[in-house]
Amino acid sequence: MIAARALACALLLALPACDGCGAPSPSVDSGAARPTPSATPPADETLTPAGRAAAYARAVPEERERASRRATLLADGRRYGRAGQHAQALRSFEDALGDAKGPDASLHCEAGYQAIRLGQWPLARRHLEAGLTVAIQPRRRAACLFNLALVDEAEQDHAAAIAALRESLMLRPNGTVERKLHALEAALAEAESSESADVGAAEPNGAPTLEALCSAPECTRTEIDLPTPPAEWPELAFVTREAQELPLLDTWLVAKGPEGWRNVAVLTSDDERDTYGVEEATEDITGVRFDEGQLVVSVAGSLDENDDEAEHYFECEAAHPGDDDALMDCFGEATADLPPPESWAFELFFELVDGLPVLAERRVGSATQVPSDESTPGQSR
Repeated sequence: MIAARALACALLLALPACDGCGAPSPSVDSGAARPTPSATPPADETLTPAGRAAAYARAVPEERERASRRATLLADGRRYGRAGQHAQALRSFEDALGDAKGPDASLHCEAGYQAIRLGQWPLARRHLEAGLTVAIQPRRRAACLFNLALVDEAEQDHAAAIAALRESLMLRPNGTVERKLHALEAALAEAESSESADVGAAEPNGAPTLEALCSAPECTRTEIDLPTPPAEWPELAFVTREAQELPLLDTWLVAKGPEGWRNVAVLTSDDERDTYGVEEATEDITGVRFDEGQLVVSVAGSLDENDDEAEHYFECEAAHPGDDDALMDCFGEATADLPPPESWAFELFFELVDGLPVLAERRVGSATQVPSDESTPGQSR
């Protein structure tokens, strides 16, 4: 998959964040109950640092220069942030965003965190909300949501902060986030203002046919086998559609209720862009089953490279100009101790409410790989 994307990048001058490049999720064999999904990437010789380094080497000069600047500025920003130099860190991330091709989840979410440290709440919100439009990776999205909750709290919007914290916890359980949520819920209850949004509820208006539902916004039916549902369940289907005004391709669960077909919830997301030098995330449905009256959808996702690899490649290239063998030896040594690209797995549990499925739980898979250097939920990395 990565080799194909890299070749497309070299030929089409496009690049990073292509989680599937517009292809619908493949059909799956569903039925019997299955164990918690594994997020282990497939055994493929192209999924190696050397294979990804070859992709860098094949890229056109303009894209290589842009990716090199991004890698350098991202590393600089993180170094400044660790040193407590938050203004310099913010400047580095914003400089990298200057020539980014659209929203960049890593840069926006990290810039938002630095803006929080500087008390620049409106700027932090702009960056965090921009990052969340394209953040698919659960770890990054959960951190970005936690940071957005801090902004909401600072601006006295406790209901919005609670909603962001709940979504963050659904993506990635964390004790700090849970304690923050409980404190805000208690404060809001004390202020007699406990109303919050119901995550995953079906949209209010239905369409008479599936074709009508897919007319605006446009979508296509995705062939994923469903086991025979319990008698009380409505007719279900999976559809794929582009997110409105965003470069994401989402797979939805839809259901036929008494008033017609409705959108229920997004199951997987892919970033359709193919921008050079930026991590690409992809998610796929790996299983569908009914278990004790609930619909369970298993999902696995992954990034296609470790986010430190680009920086190492360009450092080695500068150190060994014109010597491919020395460059690859340098790159192999520099990346030898890096963890593999992050992967994740989760299951979505839907239950019937008033005859329609509603998302009741998101359970993180036990095989999800978590980088060892993450210490606090507020940091995007």
